[in-house]
Amino acid sequence: MSQNAARLFNTRNMMGVVLIAGIAAGVYLGDFMKGPGWGGSSKGPGNSTSTSTGKDGTADKKPVTDKTEVAPEKIAALPQTPVVKVVIADRSYFLRSAEGDQPIELDQVVAQATAAKGDVDGIRIRVYRKLSSRTAAEIALRDALAAAGVGDDQTVWVPNPVDD
Repeated sequence: MSQNAARLFNTRNMMGVVLIAGIAAGVYLGDFMKGPGWGGSSKGPGNSTSTSTGKDGTADKKPVTDKTEVAPEKIAALPQTPVVKVVIADRSYFLRSAEGDQPIELDQVVAQATAAKGDVDGIRIRVYRKLSSRTAAEIALRDALAAAGVGDDQTVWVPNPVDD
């Protein structure tokens, strides 16, 4: 019996149990912590889905997004510069100017970039990222710029994150 008990509590078996417990704890705690990763579960506005039932009885899931209206005076107050400087922080965009960073919507960023004249090298937009920037926001910006006709040769993605 003591030989069976010794085999049960040997180092290899205990390391396996500790490893499995660590993975389980990480998965459990990952839902509560915000940080880089695959997104997890977010309970914020704009990340919910609504379910409606069609005529044939099947359920359709559609994302519900809240559209935030931006005041027209803010759109008109955005400065026109040869090169638009945008900072991505978390899932938000900010227009960088001498006065400081101003929040801006994605469609406004695209409108500013298409209206920009560009510098001598043809660069219309410079994109800076903070450490908190999300990949989804970067991909959304890249796709929106491409759809508006602002090519990769007119965009500079600054490789190093800027300070918060």
